[in-house]
Amino acid sequence: MKATEVLELTDPARRSWSGSGARPVRVHMWRPAKVTDKTPLVLFSHGTGGAAIDLSRLAGALAEAGMLAAGIDHHGHNYVDGYHAEAFAAWWDRPRDLSFALDHISATEKLGRVRQDSRSAATRPPR
Repeated sequence: MKATEVLELTDPARRSWSGSGARPVRVHMWRPAKVTDKTPLVLFSHGTGGAAIDLSRLAGALAEAGMLAAGIDHHGHNYVDGYHAEAFAAWWDRPRDLSFALDHISATEKLGRVRQDSRSAATRPPR
């Protein structure tokens, strides 16, 4: 399932790796049929050098199950936009991308409160 919406955001607090300007933060959104203040939000971060669209199958299934899913393309760290060596060393930008996206989504969507105990992570099993 393709993302139902792609948000091209910029974080003015951080610079772009590709020159001057604010850091781009692309957010792919997979929406359920209905979003309410009880709709859970799931944030995805792609693996090193990957892209949010790689998570389409899982995110689409979550949206069909009634969850709002959001995948982030980490600037300078994804194959869609290209790589910047500095981005791979600056690992701290990845969680900041997620926080920035969460702040934006929380401000623009009908979401319930964020619970500290509801955060979890899933990773791909080793091959």
